[in-house]
Amino acid sequence: MGVVKSLVLATIARYMPELSERDTEILEVLVRLSETPGRSMFDIPPGADKLELADWPQGSAAPNSEEIRALVARDFLEIDKSAAPTWRFWPSEQARALFAGPSEEALAEALKDPDQRLGVILDAIVDAFEADPSTPILLIRADQVDIVRHPNWGIAADVVRLHDLRQLEELRLIGWEDDSQFYPTPWGRTAARNPAAFLSQRADESEDEEEQSRLRGWAEKFRAGDVAVGVAGSLTGTAIRVALGL
Repeated sequence: MGVVKSLVLATIARYMPELSERDTEILEVLVRLSETPGRSMFDIPPGADKLELADWPQGSAAPNSEEIRALVARDFLEIDKSAAPTWRFWPSEQARALFAGPSEEALAEALKDPDQRLGVILDAIVDAFEADPSTPILLIRADQVDIVRHPNWGIAADVVRLHDLRQLEELRLIGWEDDSQFYPTPWGRTAARNPAAFLSQRADESEDEEEQSRLRGWAEKFRAGDVAVGVAGSLTGTAIRVALGL
C-alpha cells in the first residue's frame, strides 16, 4: 500500500467517529460539488437559513446554517469571514482528504509536488482570468489561511499561499493591481497555453549562448511531445522549472 493511501486511510480512521450519517452526507456532497470547475466556495446569503443550490441531490436536504456552523467548528469546513454577513464556506483540507474523488486526490498530490505546484497554480490563474477577465482575482489574507476569490477559481480556495504568488511574480508570470488583486501576465498566459513558445521567448531574452541553447532545446522537446507529466500535473510546471534552470 502506498504512503499516500495509508495517510488517507489514517485520516478516515481518525475523523469518521466524529461524523454522523448526516455530517457525512453533507460533506460528501459539498466536496463533490466543489470539484466542479468554477465552484470553489458556497454561499448562504444574509437572511437565508440554508444553502440553496439547484444541483443539490434530490432526496437530500441542503444543509442549514446550524449544520454548517457545527462543521466549521470541527474544522471540516473553512469560512471566509471577510465575506460577512454572507456565510461563505468550502470543504477544509481534512474534509477533502476524506471525501475527494480520484481526480481531486491526484490534484492534491500534484500541489504537494514542488515540481508541479507552481504550474498547477498558474494554470488555475490563467483559467480563471480567461473565463472572466473583467473580475479581478483576489488574495484575501486571513488569520490562518490565504484565500483566493474569483467566480471561476478552479481549485480549493485555501491552497495558494502568498509565497506561491511571489515566486510567480519573480518569474514575471503574474502581476498585481494592488496588494490583493493579481492577474496573469502575457508571459504567464503563454507559459500555461504554449510552453514551447514561452521557453523560446526566454531563450531570445537571454544573453548567455549556453542558456539560449538549453532553453531552445527544451522548447523543441515540448513541440515534439517528448515531455511527460504526472496525472494531475501539467506541462506548465515543467516549463517553469526549466525556466528556473532546475
